[in-house]
Amino acid sequence: MQNKQNHSAARAKWHMAAAVVTALLLSGCATQGPGYSAQLMAPNRYLLSLSGSTPGFQRDAEEKLIRRAALLTLSAGYTHFALSAQDIDGRTYFFHGGDTFLHGPDYARRAGLWPEYPKVPETYYLASAEVTMLRPEEAAANPQAIDARAVL
Repeated sequence: MQNKQNHSAARAKWHMAAAVVTALLLSGCATQGPGYSAQLMAPNRYLLSLSGSTPGFQRDAEEKLIRRAALLTLSAGYTHFALSAQDIDGRTYFFHGGDTFLHGPDYARRAGLWPEYPKVPETYYLASAEVTMLRPEEAAANPQAIDARAVL
């Protein structure tokens, strides 16, 4: 009987530890996401970064940054935000395509099947902006203030 009680107590402690570890891991996701990061610069100021390589990323980057800024603002307890220092940087890399490696690496070129591999372009984008979070009284004095609730 005593052994069953010890086993139940140990099992309850293990479940509690697993819950704490899960909570800690999930809390790290509060300002992180796929291709997204938020770096604290001051108590009410963040540097948001968003990266991606999809064809429409450059077109949608500003909208995504504004949405992320609104979510971050509301989660920090503020009502408004202002964006500054917005930037989108794109870098294109060319990858060699076409070699199937069926007969070893570089077989198609050695066999003279085509003079040069086709180069496949892929562009990676990094969009960033500084977000200043504001209280309602501060937002009234700032003409660039955006209401976070209105964005969502």
